[in-house]
Amino acid sequence: AEVLECSESSVKANLHRARKQMEAYRQHARPEPQAWSAAVLEASQKLVAALVSGDIEAMQELLHPDCVYVSDGGGQYRTALRPVYSAPRVAALLLGLQKKGETVRGLELCEVGGTPTLDVRYAPRDARQAPRALVQLDVSADGRVLGLYVQMDSAKLPATDAV
Repeated sequence: AEVLECSESSVKANLHRARKQMEAYRQHARPEPQAWSAAVLEASQKLVAALVSGDIEAMQELLHPDCVYVSDGGGQYRTALRPVYSAPRVAALLLGLQKKGETVRGLELCEVGGTPTLDVRYAPRDARQAPRALVQLDVSADGRVLGLYVQMDSAKLPATDAV
């Protein structure tokens, strides 16, 4: 209360409201844990199909209007330096990256930290292209992609277990 320069009762009321909103989000924004993998698998398949076909409309339909793309190359590989927001911008970025012609050697769904993740292996053409990326999809209950979180920094890439 002192830091926020308000009364203690105001802080308690705001905390109560925030906890209530977070609980509502947990219950309604995501599928149940047992269905989550299926939702991510379906979203992953749609994402790959849209990328391969270059279908920007299908990509934008799959992406939530407020989706975000965040990537981390650890300064080692080329990545987006800042998060990219909105379905049109994320779709354009993904399709642009796909058109640059990084050859995908392998793609599988695996589990990283209990989260279904796409493990993408590339055949890089130069040292600034990552040979591997882990892509975690944040998928809503209605199957739309809320976020794509891409890890390319080899020092941060964990071992994976196939699903």
